[in-house]
Amino acid sequence: MNAKTITISSSIKLIGDIQQEIARQMSKHHQVVTHYMTEHGYIPLWVLVNVLTFGKIENFSVLGIVRAKDGSYTYGTNDAYAIAIMFALLLSKSDLKDFISSMRTAFGKLQKQLHTISATDIMSIMGYDANWTNLANLI
Repeated sequence: MNAKTITISSSIKLIGDIQQEIARQMSKHHQVVTHYMTEHGYIPLWVLVNVLTFGKIENFSVLGIVRAKDGSYTYGTNDAYAIAIMFALLLSKSDLKDFISSMRTAFGKLQKQLHTISATDIMSIMGYDANWTNLANLI
């Protein structure tokens, strides 16, 4: 079993555990969890951390989610970068390199076309931090 298989397996288990906990909280009629799932179709991370165990929260590092110095999650939670993290876990190494290259090219083109805001600001809004190309190191 290689490192990528272990990472994907760990990620799938973590996602399954989270889904199970969400279902459990909804069956207990946890007000906030039920509200977000029924009204919005998702649960924000700040709600999720209130119902998950510390061990499950700590496992988010498996997914490559970036933390701030205070330990809060800043990127890769409910944004475009979260999708990129999943790509890193599911794509082959060569496909991931192609994806990163394509995104780098797209961000470069965007930078040339913008005049009132920088591409870096747009990337930040999308959840991409300065070291987003480190996605390749997840596998």
